Amino acid sequence: MKHLFSSCLIFLFSIPGFSQIQFDATAIRILLSDSLSYHRTYCRQPIAWDDFAHNPGNAIKTDSIIYFIPDQYGAVFKIQEIADSILVTRIDRTKYSGLTAGQYCFYDKHLYSYGGYGFWHTNGQLRIYLEDKKEWDIVKLNEIIPSTNFFTWYDPKEKTLWCGRQDYVNEVLDAKTFKTGFDACRLNLKEQKWEKRGSLNFAPTNSNVYEAIYLETPYGVMVNSGGPKFEIWNFSENRKYDIGSISDSLRMLFIGTMLKGEHSLFLINEQILIYDHINKMVIKAFTFGKRNLTLQKEAVYELNSGILSNNWMYFLILLPFILLIYYRKYLQRIWQNLTMGHPVISQSNNRSVLVSPSSLHTNGNGGKESKEQVLKNQLTNLELALVRQLSKDTKSGFRTQTEMIDHILGTEKKTDAVQKKQRSEVLGSINKKYGKVYNTPQLLIDKDRSESDGRLYEYFLNQDIDLS
Repeated sequence: MKHLFSSCLIFLFSIPGFSQIQFDATAIRILLSDSLSYHRTYCRQPIAWDDFAHNPGNAIKTDSIIYFIPDQYGAVFKIQEIADSILVTRIDRTKYSGLTAGQYCFYDKHLYSYGGYGFWHTNGQLRIYLEDKKEWDIVKLNEIIPSTNFFTWYDPKEKTLWCGRQDYVNEVLDAKTFKTGFDACRLNLKEQKWEKRGSLNFAPTNSNVYEAIYLETPYGVMVNSGGPKFEIWNFSENRKYDIGSISDSLRMLFIGTMLKGEHSLFLINEQILIYDHINKMVIKAFTFGKRNLTLQKEAVYELNSGILSNNWMYFLILLPFILLIYYRKYLQRIWQNLTMGHPVISQSNNRSVLVSPSSLHTNGNGGKESKEQVLKNQLTNLELALVRQLSKDTKSGFRTQTEMIDHILGTEKKTDAVQKKQRSEVLGSINKKYGKVYNTPQLLIDKDRSESDGRLYEYFLNQDIDLS
């Protein structure tokens, strides 16, 4: 999924079959000129549709196609540029919706429409456009969270929809019924489940509450809570980024763009443009990219205590597995010592030999011989000399250095590559024979990095055996 950000389009059209659809080709070509293959916008420019009032709507660009969904009507228009000509086609069969003023639309394999206002109340519906049926259907969610586009953002990477402002309006019951919430709510599109993550670090006033969201960018949504300072809010990362201050005149132009609909905002190839759709003029506002962002200390929202508790619970569940992985080598040695059993006395050639209960092996004459003797018979003279040196060092309480290994193998004057190859082959051969005789995955000879020089290894025996 590609990046998500805002722009505005101008469309003038009427109901197919009664008159020709009209559009602003300049605005469409500006949107198509962007290098990103995904582009979502909310259009503040009025829309003329037959004899209905002018309405804004959502425009979504995917590769070389633009979908336009005007508010309230539920209509879907497909816009393409073919051979330098703009082709606009209505692809739905919707009669009239009436519930989607201020809806938020996005695209993820299908077109989606979320929230909106109509028939004197707000709604929290999530609607999916079924292209084969040419109509919208309701997606069932775990709860209803009404919204009218403000502080709403879809993250295509995480496939989650964020709603930072909840508008509870029901003028059917009472014209004064109006409640606004500022909770960071996350909708997992795959699981179709809302989750309240926390409360926004934002205190709007009546004068700036409608100036909050100006533009969607690949890094989050642009926010201005009053004054010349502008920020980028990334809900998924829960981070705020400062993009600096702009002049009062430019800020007022931004406000006019959002409230009056006389201009359209674009973010095209890291350049923020203001498009005057009346005079067909483009104003270059300023350059904007990731290099312009400065991370702030304040988060977008404060996590709920319940979520923090859940995070600690997950950590405590994973802690034993983390410790098990970290101390795996030490636990393997303990387990090996426990499974070797207690020594017993075995008579061999009129002398007593200490062996484990599991170390008795049947020889070809039907008698019993120790596994140590079997292993000794299978080792070469070179391998046997190496094991005896390691056994001697291990019993003395210290570990065998690499230089001693190379000396026994006769490679002390060879290159590092030859020494390493010879050590690997001989030690591997000994461990393989040991594992086969003792029927164990444990290694007879193991190694650890030297405490004095981490580049070197020190060798030792995991099992005390007598191969004299």
